[in-house]
Amino acid sequence: MMNINVLQYLESSVNKVPDKIAFTDQKNQITYKALGLSSKRIGSEIYRKTNGQIRQPIVVFVDRNIESLVAFMASSGTKLFSNSKVRI
Repeated sequence: MMNINVLQYLESSVNKVPDKIAFTDQKNQITYKALGLSSKRIGSEIYRKTNGQIRQPIVVFVDRNIESLVAFMASSGTKLFSNSKVRI
């Protein structure tokens, strides 16, 4: 299967190599599984707080670290995470 976007790549990696390190910064590291779960939690909350609006800009102020990548994944996949079973 060809990956079309970063979210599909993330989902594919979560399924294939969940315990592999996805990203490392100066203080932390995160596996694909943890990145996927964290992104889904935040994305679900964004979806809930915006009353399900999709294709609307979301401003995320970030530093260069793992938390920033999680926020990016979450904001990119808000629609995908709307039906997620992950609860905050």
